[in-house]
Amino acid sequence: MSNEWLVGPPRPGAGWGVAEEAVARQGRLALAISNAVVGELASTTGRGPTQAKTTLGDNAVFVVLQDTLTRGERTLVGAGESEAVLDLRRRWQTVMRESCSKKIEGLMGRKVLGFMSDNHIDPDIAVEVFILEPLGADPAAEAAIAVAEPAGW
Repeated sequence: MSNEWLVGPPRPGAGWGVAEEAVARQGRLALAISNAVVGELASTTGRGPTQAKTTLGDNAVFVVLQDTLTRGERTLVGAGESEAVLDLRRRWQTVMRESCSKKIEGLMGRKVLGFMSDNHIDPDIAVEVFILEPLGADPAAEAAIAVAEPAGW
């Protein structure tokens, strides 16, 4: 038996079949989510981030954004008003919570249970976190389990 399967496909273009296609699909999905979040920010703030990277977890989606601040926000930061900028960003994130969550639900095919967002001024980065309904979740079963579990578990 050859070792070539341990490091890659046996010949160029042979691919990994199903596994390769799954990775490609995940990449396309991550790109679509990045574009959706950047689009929501651009329509809300007047300018979208210049970089975005989405990481897909089992029950969560993480979008890290860079170069997010508008010219006006950068001016305020330069004048010592970083807290005002962060407060404004929190308000914008509240405004876009529903529309952004709906876009993620549409792309993922799963309900968004929670949305969290935060910004950092220097460096200029932000994160959007979407917590998804677990795969195969049955709301009635989940409620029964929650009631049956002792407090603090």
